[in-house]
Order: sequence, then C-alpha cells, then structure tokens
Amino acid sequence: RAVKAKIKADYHFVLVEGIERGVETTIDSCRNAARMVAAMGLSMNPAAKLVYFIPRRARERYDQEPWSEYELVPWVVDATPSYMGLCYIGTHYADARTFGASEVYTADKFVNRGPFQLPLHEPTRDNGRRDEKVAEGAYASVILKTGDVRTEYVDAPTIQRIRALSKLSNSLMYTTVWTEGWKKIALRRLCKLVLQGDPRLVAAEQAMQESEGFTF
Repeated sequence: RAVKAKIKADYHFVLVEGIERGVETTIDSCRNAARMVAAMGLSMNPAAKLVYFIPRRARERYDQEPWSEYELVPWVVDATPSYMGLCYIGTHYADARTFGASEVYTADKFVNRGPFQLPLHEPTRDNGRRDEKVAEGAYASVILKTGDVRTEYVDAPTIQRIRALSKLSNSLMYTTVWTEGWKKIALRRLCKLVLQGDPRLVAAEQAMQESEGFTF
C-alpha cells in the first residue's frame, strides 16, 4: 500500500492501473521494491526523499517488435536509493560521520587534493555559469567516525559514459535534477570504496544495479 501511495503521488498511473487490474508481474515488483527498501533500512515516506520508485517495462523491446505488441508488456517498479538515501545509510548504519558532495563548474575555484583530503572548493555565485554544459565533474567526500577523510572525484566525460550505460539515461536523475545524478555517481563510488561490508549498503548497491544497470 505504501508503494502504491508513493506511485500515485508521482502520477505513475500505468503502475496503479496494473495493480488495480491484478497484473501479478506489476504487483510482485511492488512487493519486491518494498522489501528492497526495508533491506536498505530506508523510509518510504515521500517527504524524506530517501528512495525513488522507478517505473519501467518488465523487459526491453525486441528488435523489430511492433509497438502494439510491446505495449502489452506489463509495467514494473524498481526501488533505488537517492543521493540523500545513500548518505542516510552511511551515517546511520555504517562508519560515516558526515558526507558532502557537489558538482564542479568551470567558473568555480576548485582544487582536488587527492583521495585522502577534502578538496578546496569555492563555487561560483553566477547562476548563469552553473549549467550542465559548463560542468567539469562532481565529487563526494566523507569524514569517517575515526576522523579519517576520503574523497572521490569523477570528471564529466566519465559521468557521461556512465549515463550512457545506464538503463535510466533519460530519467529525471540525468535531466531535470541532473545535479543530484552527478553527485550520486561520485557518492556511489565513494561508498563502494570506503564503506564496504554493511548489509544495508550491499542492498543499496544491489538495488542500484537492478534499477540503474551500471557499475564501476
């Protein structure tokens, strides 16, 4: 019910219709999405913005398959953690004290000081120069509970290659809210390198593999 409420809030009526018509493939995917959220230790409360439910067809369209036939393929939903969801897992269940992340623009003053120091970053205040066309990359940093620091920087060409490999290359994460998508790529890389072994992070990585379809 919680997944269905979230879907309705996001106006994904195709999924709601499938649920109401009793399409088992659609219903099972919602159950699995709810289980995945529980495995990640996240809330499904839309106000928290810790997890996204992403609708898609149950399979890709075959070559030369008529659209009239492909439209009969049922809709399913995947659960994937947001940028804030990954931070929540890291600070509540793993060894992170706090996270920081940002996209970097050509007009910024930015010094990447390597993986074991925080970068020096003074963002431009000119909104006209804060556009994806002039974005150079993104970074994520974590201060661990031990006091140690780690930083991961991902340049723009790498981010675009990752986007091209993603099942969600034209999703909101890479279009309307592309800044969150860029930061999430850097944060995901950071978590995989630094916060290894926590079962909730393992579940989060599995969810991202299933919904976004790429890895490093």
